Amino acid sequence: MNAIINDIDSNGKGQDPIMDIQDHERVKATIKLMESLESGRKSGEEQGWISSEQLKNELEILKKWFIKTT
Repeated sequence: MNAIINDIDSNGKGQDPIMDIQDHERVKATIKLMESLESGRKSGEEQGWISSEQLKNELEILKKWFIKTT
């Protein structure tokens, strides 16, 4: 990650990091992915997990939908 510390506070710690836009977008995407994974984990624990066969079928449906829309 290419971050530059813009300012130093009274404790000698950096504040206001400046990072390039690609790094920023990568961090945002990582956070979004982690939030989605956590949501899925909670859903599985609360509502029950689906079988690998159900997952395979749902992914196949999504794949067909994606191919039609692109």
